[in-house]
Amino acid sequence: MTYKQLFIWVEGPEDERFVEKILKPCFQESYNKISVIKYSQKTSKFKKDFISSIIAMGTKADYFYLADIDSFTCITTKKNKIKQEITNIDTNKIIVVCKEIESWYYAGLDKVGFETLGIPKSTKYQNTDNLTKEQFNQSIPKKFDSRIIFLLEILNLYNLENVIENKTNQSLMYLINKHCQ
Repeated sequence: MTYKQLFIWVEGPEDERFVEKILKPCFQESYNKISVIKYSQKTSKFKKDFISSIIAMGTKADYFYLADIDSFTCITTKKNKIKQEITNIDTNKIIVVCKEIESWYYAGLDKVGFETLGIPKSTKYQNTDNLTKEQFNQSIPKKFDSRIIFLLEILNLYNLENVIENKTNQSLMYLINKHCQ
């Protein structure tokens, strides 16, 4: 196999934890090295320059850029907003998370995972596409002293097959279908 590197751009630490634990293993057969780049504190110039350097590597490097849809009404609008800031980014390499990264966390929990964590039945999501950060935060059981500990426990119980079989989040399915298989 020819050497190839993947750069996965993430907004912040929650995205980084998810990518490191759940997504990186999906890519390890196709890439020799996988680097996660946190972009929330980076300037537009840094982002453009870094993308330029990846492009300059040709077939030896690839990237994708994760971004929450936030308050945007559609994926295309969000991609266009990113393209305005990072003019050299390929919009096909932007993966928009619907709604927020927390929805991807819950998407991988099966019935056993929800029960193990003690998440009330009323908050068990068959489909997490519209789950917001606020809804997620309200559903954290009181037994968890820290949101970070709760997120780590979810990752320990994560079942990627649940996402694939039950299609619990369309934006995560898009990423898996486009980049992981």
